[in-house]
Amino acid sequence: MSISRVSTETLSDSRGSETISVCLTTEDGIRGCASVPQGKSTGSFEAVSIPAGIAHEVITEVVAPALIGKSFPTQKEFDTCLMELDGTPQKEKLGANTILACSIAFARLSADEKNISLSDYLRSQYTGKIGEGVPYLFMNMINGGAHATNNLAIQEYMLALKANTIAEAYSLGVSVYEALGKKLGDVGIGDEGGYMPDFDDDSAPLRLYTEVLDEMGVTIPFAIDAAGNEIDRSNEELHALYVAMAKEFPLMYLEDPFREDQFDAFQKLQAVLPDTIVAGDDLTVTNIERSKTAKNNESVRGMIIKPNQIGSVSETLGMIAKAREWDWFVAVSHRSGETDDTFIADLAHAVGADAFKCGAPKQKERVVKYERLIELFK
Repeated sequence: MSISRVSTETLSDSRGSETISVCLTTEDGIRGCASVPQGKSTGSFEAVSIPAGIAHEVITEVVAPALIGKSFPTQKEFDTCLMELDGTPQKEKLGANTILACSIAFARLSADEKNISLSDYLRSQYTGKIGEGVPYLFMNMINGGAHATNNLAIQEYMLALKANTIAEAYSLGVSVYEALGKKLGDVGIGDEGGYMPDFDDDSAPLRLYTEVLDEMGVTIPFAIDAAGNEIDRSNEELHALYVAMAKEFPLMYLEDPFREDQFDAFQKLQAVLPDTIVAGDDLTVTNIERSKTAKNNESVRGMIIKPNQIGSVSETLGMIAKAREWDWFVAVSHRSGETDDTFIADLAHAVGADAFKCGAPKQKERVVKYERLIELFK
């Protein structure tokens, strides 16, 4: 399977910012394409994404000449070729977005060449434990922090939806989202499709959730992404806030409660909240070495998986396998600036993720991912 053509273009993500797409074509005419998302609240230990215009030039002038005429028997060999071409620890030369777009495009191309689904192909490349059952849907229905223009310090207030099928969980999520909209009236929408009114305090969105769910007669646990890097408060103040939230509300999941370098603060919080999964995002950045530090410090019991934090399909699968080895909760996630690429839905299905985090059921870039997950879990 020799690559004969590499093409790229720039396009707009869900925030209207420029990002890139890549298509790889073989000499037999098989084609695989991919576009990559972008985060706004990003950790400093993430692999480096470069501006879309520069990425376009890098693909045309550096990556394409290195790939055309070459054959790659496995995903790992393809990804290794690009990482060696880059040659930097955080992919500063080619850009994690450049490498990931090519990596996902190659995965799609390989799946088509084998006449199997992308999910089946990813599972064939994955060596870790596969989770069982359907994942939670983490729907971010109230936005704050860097994803909104309201007064909330916390970035994401999510509902952790679970049912016998993804379709049932998604339908319930849509119903709750619509009920929230009716109660809130004419308010703005944040980066991930959630409502963004001002509130009296940072626990008020959870009280609103409780009110709406009680009126609907349903019980759904809560999940929070605090995005601690963006919050200008002391660890002591934040610790007290989270403990109070967990005492008052069914808080099953708490992501990035503190800044990305506060391993000990994470550990202290996890120790006093045994019924809440404290998880890393900026703390762990889909990176095995960072995650080993979190594991050794007993800082978390789970992590977010964002392929563009690390930059390739192979590294993403390797991180998930390691997380499973540690018995961590695994949540596959979108980014705040999304495209209509549905890769993460196939990834979540392939590895049996515990949760799928994809924002509110509002913007088309997120809805298509939910629809793909529904299709995969039929």
